[in-house]
Amino acid sequence: MEDTSDRLDDHISHAIVDGTPYERLRARRYSLFSGTIPTKLRRQGGLLLLLTAVVPVLGAATATTEGGTAWSALFTSPKIALLAFFAVGVETLAAVALFAIAALRLKHEILDERTAHRLLNLEDMASMVGLGTGGLAVVLVATYAVVGVLAPDALVGLQPAHSAGPFSGSGAGVPLAAIAGLSSVLAVATVVGGSLLRERLS
Repeated sequence: MEDTSDRLDDHISHAIVDGTPYERLRARRYSLFSGTIPTKLRRQGGLLLLLTAVVPVLGAATATTEGGTAWSALFTSPKIALLAFFAVGVETLAAVALFAIAALRLKHEILDERTAHRLLNLEDMASMVGLGTGGLAVVLVATYAVVGVLAPDALVGLQPAHSAGPFSGSGAGVPLAAIAGLSSVLAVATVVGGSLLRERLS
C-alpha cells in the first residue's frame, strides 16, 4: 500500500515539476472523478459492458411481469429500455468529448496554461456526464432489472396509481436487443480506444 502511495506521489511530483501546463494543472486541482482520460474511458467502457450484461436480465424481468419468454422480451421495448437507451447516449456523448480532448492534446503537445485550463474544465464536465449521470442511469437500470426478476411485486408498490410499470410497453420501438448490441460495440470501442490513448498520452 505504501509503495502504491509513493508511486502516486512521485507521479504527481513529476507532473508538477517536469510536466506540461496541462499535467501541472491536473496534478494541482481536485476533481470528483480523478484519473487520466484513458482511465476514464475504460471506466465508461466498463459501465457500458455492465449495461450490456444487464439487458438479458431486463428481458427476464419483462417476461416475469408482462408475460411471454425472456427471449421474446428482448425484442420488445419496455419503458425501462428508454432509460437504458438514455444511459448509452450519455456514455457515448461523454466518450466522444473525452476522445476529442485527447485528440487536441495530441495535436498540440504543448498547450498554454489558459487553453489547458479550459480543456481540463471540459474534461471534468465530460467525466461528470459519463461517470456521474451515465453511471447513475446504469445503476438504476440494473436495480430495476434485479428487482423485476427477484421481487416483481415490489415494483407494484413503487409505481403511481393507474400508471403502467417500468416493464410495460413504451411504444418507442427501441428493442432491448438493439440496446445490448449498441452498448456492447460502444463498450469495446471505448475500452480499446482508452487503452490506445494510454500509450499515446503517457
